[in-house]
Amino acid sequence: MRNPGPRPKLQPKPRIGTKPVRDPFPPGHNDSARRGFAPAPPNKMAPKAPVPKNAYSLEIKSDSQFDEMATLGDGLIRGTKSLKVLIDKQQQENPKVYFIDGNYPSSAVKYHYDFAVQVLGANLSSDEFNDVTYWGPTLEKRKYIAATIQTFKTAQGEFYGLQFFPQDIINENMILYAFQAVKAKFAIPNRGFHFVAMGIQQSVETIRDAMKSLGADCLTIEDILGNTKYIPMNTGKAYGYLRVFPENPDKLTRYDIPIFRELPLDLSVVAATGTYDVQNPGSHINLKSKERGTPNIVIHDLEK
Repeated sequence: MRNPGPRPKLQPKPRIGTKPVRDPFPPGHNDSARRGFAPAPPNKMAPKAPVPKNAYSLEIKSDSQFDEMATLGDGLIRGTKSLKVLIDKQQQENPKVYFIDGNYPSSAVKYHYDFAVQVLGANLSSDEFNDVTYWGPTLEKRKYIAATIQTFKTAQGEFYGLQFFPQDIINENMILYAFQAVKAKFAIPNRGFHFVAMGIQQSVETIRDAMKSLGADCLTIEDILGNTKYIPMNTGKAYGYLRVFPENPDKLTRYDIPIFRELPLDLSVVAATGTYDVQNPGSHINLKSKERGTPNIVIHDLEK
């Protein structure tokens, strides 16, 4: 009888009740490894093949062109469309505006960060990208400005609205700069193009007249939603421990259901999410909620 050789070692079974393993790809971070690409280094992105230029446009000239590139929104205002925009302002006097085709068959168009890395060749980690896109306190401190153009329907009619992520600390001068840059390339005739503030820190008091000279109204999301108190961003069922206004979102587990005042840019995997402040449908965490099938809601009648 032949010797079968050494018996293979069996892997130990996981113990019940042990601490759950963290998802190595938290929301807001590039998850190219999960989608089948080569894993990225810890601090810098690995080089990728360039994405064809038809993944974006440098100008929008008609409603039909917008409709072809935009994605149908569900959540904030159902039935509306939204289009991601990334402003490359490294040449501040001559910024380049990219209108991202959300229907192009590439992972590069789903997140502003992926687009910057795979299309513009940005050699930045996700944290570095956030620093120079959302957290820069002055225009000079930013390399990019990320925005979304969404269609809105109100009693006064339909219009396009430029908006920034609710967490973006963009100041008034940056709002005016970004709006002017986008409006110069967003040339749809006979349609209103206005600014809609998503975060309470996105003030326009000193630039209201300048915006009016551009033909733009300055609105808040409350002006659009009125008395709407509950918005299902992504529907579903979840069970877990309710955590109201948690201070350390990175310490949450997949068994927690946190309710935030506003969504953080990054979050560990949780059972479901909710906010008091209104969310952007194109936010990283709302997109991750859709990918994972976890509920995400806005409860706008909580006490602040």
